[in-house]
Amino acid sequence: MGKHGGIVLTLLLLTSCWPGGRPASGVDISVRLHQVLSDWGTQDTVTVAGFRLADGKTSVETEALDQVLLSAAVHAGVTVRPDAGVAGAASSAQIKWPADSQLPRDWQQLPGDLLATGLVRTASPWVYLRLALADGGTGVLQHTSTIRLAERDLAELVAAHQARASTPVLVGLPDLDIELHILVRRDEGGFPRLVEFQEGGQLEEGDRLQLRFRSGQDCEVYAFLYRSGGESSVMHSGPVFADRWIYAPSENSWESLTAGDEVYTLYFVAAHSVEEDKGSMWEDLTQLQSQGRIEKFRGADLVDAAVVSMLQRTAVGDSVVLTRGRDGIEIGPAERFVYTDGTSFDSKGELFTGQVVARAYSVEVKFR
Repeated sequence: MGKHGGIVLTLLLLTSCWPGGRPASGVDISVRLHQVLSDWGTQDTVTVAGFRLADGKTSVETEALDQVLLSAAVHAGVTVRPDAGVAGAASSAQIKWPADSQLPRDWQQLPGDLLATGLVRTASPWVYLRLALADGGTGVLQHTSTIRLAERDLAELVAAHQARASTPVLVGLPDLDIELHILVRRDEGGFPRLVEFQEGGQLEEGDRLQLRFRSGQDCEVYAFLYRSGGESSVMHSGPVFADRWIYAPSENSWESLTAGDEVYTLYFVAAHSVEEDKGSMWEDLTQLQSQGRIEKFRGADLVDAAVVSMLQRTAVGDSVVLTRGRDGIEIGPAERFVYTDGTSFDSKGELFTGQVVARAYSVEVKFR
């Protein structure tokens, strides 16, 4: 190790042909980046210096690739420093690069155990991404890889990135009317029964969870389970059409709560628009886990804050408020849900109204 005892990840956007790239036409860019980072298998903290053109400048292409890279790193299990490189508050353009260089000019000043950088070159109809992982103390390259992409794939990525960035703030949108049922099934002696999913309550290992909800308006819903040990599962992500029941995971399947002695938190958010790329949120949560700041119920407020920060970027109007507990929550009439195995449950859902509905429920799952 060098004087910083660390490594730097560098990524460059190439603008002339580099041999050795593999065909990738039609392959999602984020999947390719995720595969490379997974193959490298780094266990250290990474400062992402971002992509650059061969002349050392940024472009709309490099900016879009930076965001995809951060998201891919989080999903590949790479710990990214949130306060440095393109993940930090400073603009990526403020990181200076010599022409045709694999490392930034002042790479020794960038913090982190690893530095990730990338160079981009184009040889129509292909674009080549040169990826590198470098020691943060010595600048020695520890891993390199080249990815070949179709120009059209990169153009589509840029168009989607610009569309999200330029989406105007909409006014006059109606409030959402959401009805949410949280069903927990427990089978005892062959007989199923409902168990209450209550904030701060307890469930048993092997209990199963299902969501049923509907909105009075077209909207987007993001619902996921987050375990205090760091694992997560997305139960629903995407559009919801007005006055239709939505089931998660599906109409006749359930999410098993298999990890005893952990706290599960269900996050349910609904809005007219929810940010598509949630890489920054997952990055924040990964950082909190690496710092040991989440343990059972401890740190739940920090996870809440990361979810709110994600929502706030696309929220319309006032600041987003994420709520817990039953105080002040209206309860709707009973609905009967019938399953293909002959089981039926009666449930009274929670009713919510607003431009953004953001709810969290944390329960401890005990060993059976």
